[in-house]
Order: sequence, then structure tokens, then C-alpha cells
Amino acid sequence: DCGSHLFLTFQRWDDTMNVFTTSFDDPRELRFDHEMLRYLFLDAAQSGTITPKGFQAYGGHCEPADGSPVVEHVFDSHTLKDVTEDGSGPHAGGCLCGAVRYEADDQPEAVVICHCRSCQKSLGSGVNFELLWAPGRFRVTKGAPEVHRHAGGSGKMLDKRFCGECGSALWLTGERFEEVGVFRGSLDHPNRIEVSPATAIQIFLREALPSGMVIAGIEAFAEHRRAPDGSINPGHVY
Repeated sequence: DCGSHLFLTFQRWDDTMNVFTTSFDDPRELRFDHEMLRYLFLDAAQSGTITPKGFQAYGGHCEPADGSPVVEHVFDSHTLKDVTEDGSGPHAGGCLCGAVRYEADDQPEAVVICHCRSCQKSLGSGVNFELLWAPGRFRVTKGAPEVHRHAGGSGKMLDKRFCGECGSALWLTGERFEEVGVFRGSLDHPNRIEVSPATAIQIFLREALPSGMVIAGIEAFAEHRRAPDGSINPGHVY
């Protein structure tokens, strides 16, 4: 009905239920310490991903399926992945199974790095990199997504689009903005998008998970950048 990500089962570990932290009513009741938390598949991480110092981190899986050696990193400082990918033409993306595809032209108007509970539940992730494109520069090229209407972190209504076959979250539209908000993880090449102080803001830090990390130099807000009356809330640059 809503496409929220809840839990996974694995062929490799058939006796284990792997629950997305964000699906709990109060994720803060869980442990996010050095003993419990691990960071996997850093080689595939998108730009803007921060790996905190002192935690176990791996380029791939901590138990590689192919039997290859485990490569573990424990960074002595917070490490930001800052990688860009060249490319030309429209930005293409879609769902995990390929039933729904879309394209967007040029660079997005803005990158909104959101920590709100609505995004957490939708994606099964602590943070959402949402790319805002004008409706005229965004188009669906294959299939038709499902739509779920719900209140976002601001209290205003959002229409989330997701694949009805595989459940992948794709994009949303809302009452507060006219743009199409594309979930960056659904892009074929997400690192073609620049994440910098010139392009991005960070919002809803008050709802961030204990594992949430704030990117230095990019303006951050405790709630939404824009208040319900249209005024701009005070931000902070760390």
C-alpha cells in the first residue's frame, strides 16, 4: 500500500530476520554503538556518505559470499566520500526490477538531504538525498508507479511514488513545493549529481537517527528550511 521498507530475508542466512532500523516506532531505543554498528559496501557508497571514526567498516560485505578476503577499515577520523562521475545527457533511473523508468534533464534545482521520519520509513534508510527537478524536466519513460499520500515531516501532504512490483521508492511530489523530488538512490548514476554547499541543504536534524551524520560546510536546519508561514528558519553551518 505505501511501499515502506520493513525487513529482509536472505538465502545465505535463512534463520535470520533482517529488520530495517527505521521501521521501528522508536529507533532510538536500539543500540548504535561501536560494538553493534557496522558499515558495509563502502565501495558502492554515494557521494555525501560519511563513515564515522572508530567503527568497523568494509569495502564490501563483512562476510563475502564468494569467499574472498575480508577487507576491514577502522578510520581514525570521520571520512566523507566525495566522488563525482562524468556523464552527459538526461539522468536516467528506475526501480530495482525495471518495471518503472524515468529521465530528468540537466542538474536538479537543489539537493535536499533529509533526516525526517517520513523519509526514514519510506526508504529504510536514516537519510534521504532528494533531488528537486522542475516538472517540465522530468518524465516517466516506462511503466506507472503506485502512489501513497501521507503527511511529511512538515505536516503537509506528500505523494510518494514507488514500484508496485518490487517496492522501490522512486520520487515524490508535495503540497509545499512544485518540483518533483527524486530519491537519488533510484538513479542509474547517482554520483553525476553534485553534493556541495552550493547545491545542497540538510533538514530535520531533530529527527535524525543516532547514527546520522551532518556534512560540514552544508547549511543544516533542525526542521524544514521554510516555516509554514513562508519565512526561512535559522540554519547552521558546521
